[in-house]
Amino acid sequence: MKINCFTKKIFCAITFCIIFVSSFYATTWGGVIDDNTKLSTSDFSAFNLYQSNGVYFSINSKLGESGLRLSSECSYKCKANIPFSSIEPSTFTNVVDLSLLKLSGTWALSGGAISMNLGRFSYSDLSGVIFTQNSDGVYVSYDSMKMSAGFYAGYTGLQNSLNVSMIDVYNYDYDFYNLCVGYIPILADFAYKSFLKTNTIALQLSGFLEPKKDFSSKYYATVSLSGPVTTLGNYSVKLVAGTQDFKDFMAYANANMSFFLNQKGIIGCGIEYASGNHAGFSPFTSITYQTAYSPAVSAVKSSVLLPSFSETFVLNDMVLGIYQKIAMPFNEKININGLEIGVNWIYNVLSDVQISCNALFYFDLAATKMNNNEITLKTLLSF
Repeated sequence: MKINCFTKKIFCAITFCIIFVSSFYATTWGGVIDDNTKLSTSDFSAFNLYQSNGVYFSINSKLGESGLRLSSECSYKCKANIPFSSIEPSTFTNVVDLSLLKLSGTWALSGGAISMNLGRFSYSDLSGVIFTQNSDGVYVSYDSMKMSAGFYAGYTGLQNSLNVSMIDVYNYDYDFYNLCVGYIPILADFAYKSFLKTNTIALQLSGFLEPKKDFSSKYYATVSLSGPVTTLGNYSVKLVAGTQDFKDFMAYANANMSFFLNQKGIIGCGIEYASGNHAGFSPFTSITYQTAYSPAVSAVKSSVLLPSFSETFVLNDMVLGIYQKIAMPFNEKININGLEIGVNWIYNVLSDVQISCNALFYFDLAATKMNNNEITLKTLLSF
């Protein structure tokens, strides 16, 4: 097994610094052990078993009376991917990561509060579909009753691609730690919280620069409007326009409404749109790999509509979530390609033990043999 020597030295040096600094301040620590077993099948003709076991350890230190706090988390995972009825070999991967190393603080300022996060931490853009992952950088924000503003700048090239899912990847073959593509994300956002008294309107401009020119730089503008629906629930509408190197243009939009069920649960409905090779647009693409719409539809490269429904129920220590999505790609006319159904069940057995089951079913209605089904069993033990 090979491991990047430079990365290993950096990882060890950072770990030593965390332990050294934490020894001088009040420190809390904790950890999690998890077990994940997933069985998936494509059109019931090929089956795949995925097994993952991980250990996560976190340390949090308050740095005196400065208002600063140092937070860190490291992890080790062992993953196995075992295909059945296939000529592809099984793969086994070890993964180590420093997923969190953050210096943070919040201070009162002019009727509001200014916050700062510096280091390695998770950040999500306003749309939730472009960039949602760990990155090394700084985020500074100001928040008051009526408005908020923030600025983020970072670098993704030191992240572990074995633990961070980005669309663009290098074909490294190191075990333990592979470096990600080095995007430089720069994002600025502003929100006005008293639009029409109770609504929030927000704008975010973002750019993801790729200095090596191995991949295209990407730029986005996101507008969001959200607020309550009387006392029954809330709504949100998000519009995204994007471009790759100012040559190809793309668009994404979603609208959602949620309604409360007497503190017993939430029901919701919504619709998504993602552009494809249609009407002068290119297929919508992001930085972080995620299911903005069904994987079975994304391969078609056509524009797509996704009506959806969701139901979430809470009963004592259990949570049950169900969602349904209808995949409707279109060019000149709208087609119905498939139905996606997801079920998520979580049960807190004890204060430090949690079990869950996730099931995903995609029913192909276009006779293209792209039925996809998977079920995942997960156990968490915290200490």
